[in-house]
Formats: sequence, C-alpha cells, structure tokens
Amino acid sequence: MRLTEFLKEVNGEESSIINYDGKKALEAVKQDGYSLRYVKEQSEAICLEAVKQDGYSLRYVKEQSEAICLEAVKQDGYSLQYVKEQSEAICLEAVKQDGYSLQNVKEQSEAICLEAVKQDGYSLRYVKEQSEAICLEAVKQDGDSLQYVDKGIFEAEAFPCDECSDNGYIMANIEGGKTSNTKM
Repeated sequence: MRLTEFLKEVNGEESSIINYDGKKALEAVKQDGYSLRYVKEQSEAICLEAVKQDGYSLRYVKEQSEAICLEAVKQDGYSLQYVKEQSEAICLEAVKQDGYSLQNVKEQSEAICLEAVKQDGYSLRYVKEQSEAICLEAVKQDGDSLQYVDKGIFEAEAFPCDECSDNGYIMANIEGGKTSNTKM
C-alpha cells in the first residue's frame, strides 16, 4: 500500500494512526509528554505525568485542573499560554520558572510582577502597571532592564544607584517616556 492510499484510509490524520489507552497511555506520556495528543480517554494521572514530562503538553489536556496546570507551569513556565483558567497560584509558579511568561498573565498583580522580575529583570517590559518596587527589583536582577522603566517612576536625582551598582548602570536622564542609562 502506498503512503497516499494509507493516508486516505485514515483520513490523513495522525490521530487515526496512533491511539494510546490504559497502561500504554501512561507509559507513553512518561516517555514523551506530547504523546498525550494520542490519548483519547485521558485521566488526571495520565495528564499529570504528561505535563511533568513536558509542560507544553498541557495544550492537549482535554479537562484541565488546577493541579495539572500547576505541574505544567512548574515544568515550563511558558506553558501558561495554554492554561484556560488562570489563578494567582498558577501565574506565580509560571513566572517563578520563567519570568517572560508574564506576557501570558491575563490579570497581573504586584506579587506576580515582582516574582517575574526577580526571575528575569527583562520581564519588566511586560509589566502593565509598574511600581517603584517592581522596577527596583528588575534593575537589581539585571541593570539592562533599566531601559524598560516607565518615565516618572524615579526622578534622576533620587534613583537609588547603589541598588544596581553590581550591574554598573546609572540613570543618566529621562526622555521619551522610557529611561535611558549609561554604563559607568
């Protein structure tokens, strides 16, 4: 049988070729979380194993629970983009694992933003409402994130340069809505 004939027979879909169930499904997702896409009857245990192996397999979970989503974002924070119902706890775990996942947080809180910039200062660019505390934490983590501090957060004379001295950056002036900096 030729490949084209075979694909016609299975309607051209991979899911018609492979189908896991029961123990085979559990073993398959332990080896490769993406195998979840071939599991028709998903259990909580199978889905948990899949997202523990690969957080991105969350996209194939038919019925998401808080526990499944938490495991997914612990494995890969960026899998937050596949969480259907975000909670504060899920978002916090996601940004702890990958600060850039802040861009996928639907409702940002001060706590979530602080955790994100602690993990990666550059995630400041995704903070919708910056505060002095969030900006300071971002600059402490990475001095280069100073470029994302909104105008008006700090006054040039009052900027606590000793907070970011490890990174060697100071605020030189404020212009055009964002801060600019120079290397010491």
